[in-house]
Amino acid sequence: MLDQSFLSVIFACGAIEIERKNIMENTSSMDTKRIVAIAGYVALIIFLLILDLKFAHATSTPLNKSSRAGILETGFQEGENLITIVLVGATDYEVAEIFNEIIENTPGVAAAKRYRFSLFPAEPAKCRVEWQVVLEKTSLFDLESRIYRNLQKVSKNDEDAKTVKLMVNPTPEQLRLLARIHPLQAASKEIGFQMLHSQKNRGNRNLQNDTCITRWPDRGFE
Repeated sequence: MLDQSFLSVIFACGAIEIERKNIMENTSSMDTKRIVAIAGYVALIIFLLILDLKFAHATSTPLNKSSRAGILETGFQEGENLITIVLVGATDYEVAEIFNEIIENTPGVAAAKRYRFSLFPAEPAKCRVEWQVVLEKTSLFDLESRIYRNLQKVSKNDEDAKTVKLMVNPTPEQLRLLARIHPLQAASKEIGFQMLHSQKNRGNRNLQNDTCITRWPDRGFE
């Protein structure tokens, strides 16, 4: 429909130009100036109409995966709305995937990409998952609150859980592990969450430069 509108505008411009030339050949100099002025106004109106049609087409186009990737790339370049979300202590791969879905479906997240995943089931202190997230019309602290509320809805598995879109139905054990995840810390560019375990499994080891961390494939996150 948009293409037909553009064709109509082009034909209208052509018809106006032909009529203008015909009139100019049979009118006085004063009338010619008036006609030129009127033609200029008409051209301006047509130009504004074209801009309006382009804007309407852009705003009506749905956001797909490729455009989400474009938003994420733009966020990387600009840096202003780009933050990091960290989950430590997650010993189950499927639970980390569910947490990823919670992040992606939380209002305020324009795009999210997981770029680090370390899993040591016997050593929760070594487990770490990180995402790069582009914010949209929200603040870092509001997003932290929204993610935690959605996490609580899912872990309780009640009627409110249906408001959070998930690709899989968590098992009772996965729900139990999700219920252990709590906010850890928040800074200007980072939100932290932690899955709580027994005291003997907790640790303050710096994992940022740990060379023993195992890299896992990105299935379910990209």
